[in-house]
Amino acid sequence: MIIKNFTWIISFIIVVFLFYVFQEEAKLACTIVFNQRLYFGFNTGIYGGMVALLWSSTLVCYLYIDRVDVFKRWAGMRSIHTRRCVTILTWVLYILIVGLLLKFMLELFGSLSRAAMLSAGVASVIVIGGFYGLGGKIKVFAKRNKLCFWSGLVGLTILLTAIGSWFYNVKEASANGRLLMWKMQLRTIVENPMGVGREFFAGSAAATQAEYFASAERSWREQEVAGTFEYGFNELLQLGVEQGVLAMVLFIALFTLAFVFLRKKRGVVALVAKGGLISFLVFSCFSYPLSVCQFTAMVIVLLIMVFPRWIGSIVRKIGVVVYWGGVLLFGLYYFLPFLGNQELYERWSNEQMYFNEQIFKGTVDEYAKLYPELKHEGEFLFEYGQCLSKMERHEESIVILTEGVRRSGDPMLYNIIGKGYQELGELEKAEQAYWSAYYRVPHRFYPLYLLAKLYAEQGNIEAFEDVKIRLFSMPEKISSDAIEDMKREIEVLAVTLNVKKQ
Repeated sequence: MIIKNFTWIISFIIVVFLFYVFQEEAKLACTIVFNQRLYFGFNTGIYGGMVALLWSSTLVCYLYIDRVDVFKRWAGMRSIHTRRCVTILTWVLYILIVGLLLKFMLELFGSLSRAAMLSAGVASVIVIGGFYGLGGKIKVFAKRNKLCFWSGLVGLTILLTAIGSWFYNVKEASANGRLLMWKMQLRTIVENPMGVGREFFAGSAAATQAEYFASAERSWREQEVAGTFEYGFNELLQLGVEQGVLAMVLFIALFTLAFVFLRKKRGVVALVAKGGLISFLVFSCFSYPLSVCQFTAMVIVLLIMVFPRWIGSIVRKIGVVVYWGGVLLFGLYYFLPFLGNQELYERWSNEQMYFNEQIFKGTVDEYAKLYPELKHEGEFLFEYGQCLSKMERHEESIVILTEGVRRSGDPMLYNIIGKGYQELGELEKAEQAYWSAYYRVPHRFYPLYLLAKLYAEQGNIEAFEDVKIRLFSMPEKISSDAIEDMKREIEVLAVTLNVKKQ
């Protein structure tokens, strides 16, 4: 009786300790959930994906704590004091793990990431099913009770459809945006089955999108969700755009081999690897986890945890060699870029402060020094090209920005190129640049505003009126004073042109 009360006292102390440790996360998550605002100083979606992966691993630990061999051996000892200590230790571990699970649950909801919640849910089903052997039990049940099984399956399908519909409707615009991104990436893969190269992903996908919107009149539903392509929001498709169809096949083969080797493995390590990899794969269908160093490192660790043994047939041994080769290639491709020259990026970051303050005179010379090492960075090329443009070195600016449009999906590069051509008197090229900017992201007002001013300068009233109609008929995604100012200026230009015409 005394030891039982003592155990609950220890448990209460640990719960209080966990409350104080995690109270800020709890408050933060509750505030986010109920106010629908983001307070984290980082990308909450990616953080939610990492939490989902940690959730599945912690869930495995919770399920296996009673099966730890050392606890069993200690509990089997005759000494009552040893057994009591084991009981207390088990309770302590239980409460710590439950505390972590509660913390992760709060952070999952706090992230507002549907992909993270989905990946955590799917991984939990796989982990619990693997732990209790539900697959075999369901097969036996299906043979004995076919009607109940199929009825349950229909009910489950309806439930999953309802959940999927809710996930879609809760952020419909976001979901449609990702569907459009995937569509553009598939088109890019069809046009470039060998890949375009890692640094050209954003520019190639954006060019495909511009061609798509320029080729025919598309619905406003598609136009309003179009965005830039900093990330693909699907790791497999992004890899296909970068390195081609063969790379996609190798990616699928690597994870297929991982699950083949895990299929007959038992134990906590195997289940942690299985749950973690499932969580990652689900999340990677909707986000960009491999663009984050910590997430990539976690996935590599999970792949190593699979650790297939060098036994069995020659086919299995070949599979083991292929698997480790795949893990090596995976690590080299996704993790090596994070080991770049940090000093170089710090220098760029320092210069960005002057760039943001619009101090271009000395900054442009520093950007010129950084150019040989950072010419693969689309954002750097945009900043460097803009510096040159502000210094009225338009020819140099156009050269740099033309390199930039191949590496970046940002339509602002074309806007600056158009301004440069306009300053140089090459109005046809300026017109082409402005249209390219518009079709890349066709819900933005600024390229149409620049086109209208260009046509007004040329005295091309018919083209001006066409652009004006397009601009004024475009719905505003977010109202702003800048848009209203542009519309007023276009109206003034329209009146001036009509007066000249008369």
